[in-house]
Amino acid sequence: FTYSDVENAESFGLAEKVPEEVKTERRDRLMAVQKKISASKLRHLAGERCVALLEGPSKETELVWEARLETMAPEIDGKIIITELESTEFGEQPRPGDLVTVEITETHDYDLVGRVVGVVSPRRTPEATETLSPLRQVATGAPLRILA
Repeated sequence: FTYSDVENAESFGLAEKVPEEVKTERRDRLMAVQKKISASKLRHLAGERCVALLEGPSKETELVWEARLETMAPEIDGKIIITELESTEFGEQPRPGDLVTVEITETHDYDLVGRVVGVVSPRRTPEATETLSPLRQVATGAPLRILA
């Protein structure tokens, strides 16, 4: 985002303001550098297996699902686009909120593409559901709390 003047900022009282076109040009230069940094960092994940939070079907298309690594902030950072879901050894399909193992098959500037190759959270039997750790299965859309 570009700088925006807010009343409680020190710069609010300055007489001379930076023109919008200069703000936009500065943002674009910064984002070009950031794009290269992001692409370089993500490129190292190609072929790796990572634990990710499975969020569910993409808002853009139901043909793919989305997930994110613990380092990916929702609506700020990129995401993992899931193109393939494998059933667990018990025939169970991964569900939104599961922690899953994802094999990264492609990297892009900000996003990753991968396939789910396993579920980290326990199998959902009535007994297992009662003993789930709060960090093994979490609901998306709420702040994550770590309970000690």
